[in-house]
Amino acid sequence: MRMMPEFHAGDLLFFYGTGWKSRVIEAATLGPSHVGMIFVYRDQPMLIESTTLCDLPCQICGEASGVHARRPEARIASYDGKVFHSAIRKPRRFHREQSSQLTATILGQYHGLPYDMAGAIESPTVLALAQYPDFGSLFCSALCADLLQGFAKGAAGKNPKRVTPAGLARITRRQGSHLPMTEVRV
Repeated sequence: MRMMPEFHAGDLLFFYGTGWKSRVIEAATLGPSHVGMIFVYRDQPMLIESTTLCDLPCQICGEASGVHARRPEARIASYDGKVFHSAIRKPRRFHREQSSQLTATILGQYHGLPYDMAGAIESPTVLALAQYPDFGSLFCSALCADLLQGFAKGAAGKNPKRVTPAGLARITRRQGSHLPMTEVRV
């Protein structure tokens, strides 16, 4: 376990919860139950995630459910469970212009979308094939996988609606786009 790391655009935070919903997801997918991605907003690292299980308000609009941005430190401190950081490898890091494009994409296309409960439940099944490329709502790992693919930073060749948080951890490790997970605490 380590203290708060330095965050870079494209880093991933993986969550292992203590609640029954998290435990069911973790048992079914053999890995974390939730994931979010770091981006930079007004020169500050932010966590973009899609969830219904966080009461922290979005730092941009004040809402809580769906695709929203939160300070990573606040999210980690409030989480009931363990959080792991998987840094994007240096050769794949977003340069300043790419980071600005990532933020513009998040704010223009994803921020405020509703959480996709049906997609999250169906993601590890063949039913997810019928959803692609419907991005009118998103669950956490579909959001992160789509963003990484869109900027050629990882998760290449995968239907984002088929990627679970555990699947994203395996894909990024296998493709070498991110470093191994390290537990973090505030």
